[in-house]
Amino acid sequence: MIDYCEVTLREHWGMGADPAKLIGLAEEIGMQDLADEFRQQLKEEKEVEQTKTDYLTPTELKTFGGR
Repeated sequence: MIDYCEVTLREHWGMGADPAKLIGLAEEIGMQDLADEFRQQLKEEKEVEQTKTDYLTPTELKTFGGR
């Protein structure tokens, strides 16, 4: 039964379900390791998004017409 719950939670994670709910469900059924893994993945995803944002944000804006 535990394996089924873990597989189901991982499937929902992969399909983009609400991370907070999945972490809460994992904690409720006593799967602290899975909850910690989800938190780590969420942290890594946020870091990747921040890196993309930093990379794509212009650092110097130049005006046209020399003004």
